[in-house]
Formats: sequence, C-alpha cells, structure tokens
Amino acid sequence: MSDHLPVLKVRLFGGFSASYGEIPVSFGRNTTTKAMKLLQILLYHGDTGISRDKLLDELYGREELADAANNLRVTAHRLKKIIVDAGLPSHDYINIKKGIYRWDAPMPTEVDAHQFKVLSKDVQTCTDKVKSWHFLRRSV
Repeated sequence: MSDHLPVLKVRLFGGFSASYGEIPVSFGRNTTTKAMKLLQILLYHGDTGISRDKLLDELYGREELADAANNLRVTAHRLKKIIVDAGLPSHDYINIKKGIYRWDAPMPTEVDAHQFKVLSKDVQTCTDKVKSWHFLRRSV
C-alpha cells in the first residue's frame, strides 16, 4: 500500500458510493450488477477476505448455473476493468490465495462499515459515559 496515494473512502451504509481523495468515483450507471455486488462484498470483508464457497453463495446462491465458478472468474475479470475505468490506479485489486478472496488496493481504503464496527466496540467497552458519548458523536 502506498502512503502517497489518496484515500479511497467507501460508503456501504445507506447506499453504495466511493470517493478517491476528494473526487467521487463513478462505477457507471448500474450499481446492481454482479460485478458491483462482488466489489461491495470484497470491500466489506477487506483484509480478512471471504471464502470462494461463501462468495459463490452470496453472488449466485439462488440461481441455477451450470458453472458458477466460471461465472465468478468472469465477474472478477469484469470488475477489475470497471475499477480502472472508474479512474482508480491500475492494480490487481482482487487477491485470491488458498480459496480466499480479498480486497487488495494500492491506496489506503476506509469503509464506513469497518469504522462503525470499531466505534461500536469502543462504545460497548467504555465505562466512562462522557467518552462513550464522544464515540457516539464521532459515528454521526
């Protein structure tokens, strides 16, 4: 990860949006495609990643497909093109090792869902009501 690149800020709560530095990132008109769903899943799971089986279930679980694994490969390839076309630096953003898919960006990535988890944990473990209130205010 490079410190000189702007931060990619991602909003998953209340609708999907992203900005790279101060510039809004547009992934095209249709944000409900399988590629966009894959992007959101990868961003949500971040460094921890998601197993191939869970990912297949999330993307194609209710669909009757002859080869869901091939569809996932095609979708991942399509997503890589969409990301670069949206104006982000050329990079292999999808890291696949031992059946685990991870988001792997060259820039720092901030996801609101991750920030919410951290703040929620801080509030739950905090015994000082004033500090707890400040954590809650920070999340707004």
